Amino acid sequence: MMGIFKEEKIKFIDCKGEEVILKIKIKDIKK
Repeated sequence: MMGIFKEEKIKFIDCKGEEVILKIKIKDIKK
């Protein structure tokens, strides 16, 4: 089993109408 971290960019509009880009790291587990 290997765990691979990949960076995921999430773009959304917040309550003030501004564009927010969220960068999160997702652990991709290969079995």
